[in-house]
Amino acid sequence: MNIFALEVWDDEASKCTFYTVRWQDAEENETDKFFDKYYAMPEFKQVTQELLSLTS
Repeated sequence: MNIFALEVWDDEASKCTFYTVRWQDAEENETDKFFDKYYAMPEFKQVTQELLSLTS
């Protein structure tokens, strides 16, 4: 059975809270895995930084 937890990913903004999913026994949540994967690809590094800047 697939079991996951919903958790807060970023709640620093005054008007918005971002949530993510973490699968049971996973060390990293799905949002962090996404950003780690695409930030490491040179062709996506710039747009990944832009997405991350939206959470600040």
